[in-house]
This record gives sequence, structure tokens and C-alpha cells, in this order.
Amino acid sequence: MALIQGDLLMSVGFIMLGMIFDVLDGMVARLLHSPSEIGKQLDSLADMVTFGLVPAFLYYNLAEQNHLGLIAAFLLISASAYRLAKFNVTESKSGFEGLPTPAATAILVGIFIAFYFDQDVVLGLLANEMIYLAIPMILAFFMVSHVHMFSLKEGVLSIKENPGPVLCVLVLIVMMFWNREMAILATSTFYIFISMLLNLIKRNNGNNYN
Repeated sequence: MALIQGDLLMSVGFIMLGMIFDVLDGMVARLLHSPSEIGKQLDSLADMVTFGLVPAFLYYNLAEQNHLGLIAAFLLISASAYRLAKFNVTESKSGFEGLPTPAATAILVGIFIAFYFDQDVVLGLLANEMIYLAIPMILAFFMVSHVHMFSLKEGVLSIKENPGPVLCVLVLIVMMFWNREMAILATSTFYIFISMLLNLIKRNNGNNYN
């Protein structure tokens, strides 16, 4: 209903609620020892709506020209569908191969929040047609890529053994005090940056991810 009425902030709230339930449903299934193949497929179907269709529709509404919005929405929906399908047929391993759809959606949520609260940096970027299209293109690239992304849910919170989640939490805390309207966008963007940096460090050290 919020999406149909064009209520950006409420729509973003429901997306964030979907992110929370996306984490909880897997935890509950494991605790109850009841994971199933159909549950896995239904989870991806729900994710396609929460992390594909809804964010794409909201991003479409930020376009100053409809044809640009259609291109952007198509890129986001197509990449999300591919990423979720790939996740279902890929054996579970440490982290993710390609940008997870919730992480891509977190970046878009950060953009929506910054846009809603009139953050000049984001307003200026979205007003530029090339940058407006570049954002979904970059997200689509990372979603279908083979770049290793660490999981925020696995491992211990140790700056030495698992620095990625710790650094993301630190960035989020700093941003909440400095500019909370940009906190989600800054942290989710930093997630991509630190994932690539950790890949580079491990490659230079001769250690590859599984």
C-alpha cells in the first residue's frame, strides 16, 4: 500500500523490516532443524519482491525522465533475479560470490533515506542522468560478478580474524553521530570497498577464498 501511494519513507521502512525477517527466518529454520528445499525457493521468491521489485520501483520514481527510470529498474530487477537464482544453485561457502541482494538493497535504502532528508550530495548525484544510471549499473555488475563478499553473519567479531564486520560496525557508529541520514548509505558502500580491499590483501598474501 505504501509503495502504491508513493510513500517513500514507509516503503523504506517495510524494506528494512523485510531485511530483519530475512535474517530471522533462516535462524528460526536452523534452530527448529526444519530447513527445506521449498523453503529455500520461497525465501528467494520473497527476496525477489523485497530486494528486487520494490527497490527498483522506488528507484524508478526518483528518475526525472521515465525512460531512464525504466532502464534503471530493468537493471536492478534482472541482476537481482540472476543473483538469487545463482545463490540457490551454488553450494554454501564462506561469504558470498557477488554482491548479495540485501546488501545492494541497503545501498538503495541509504540513497532513498538521504534523498528523503534532502542530503545535497545525493540530490546532486541523482540529478545527473549519467550518475543516476551508473548507480544501478554498478550494483548490477557487482551482483553478477565473482567478487568475494564477506558475510556479516559469520565468524567472530575480531579485527584480526574477521575485520570486515567490525569495520562496518565502526563506520555505522561514526556515521550515526556525524550524519545519521547518510549512515546506511556510507556503511553499505563501505561494505563493497572493504570486501574488495580484503580480497586484494588475501591475493597479495597468496591466500584465496574457497
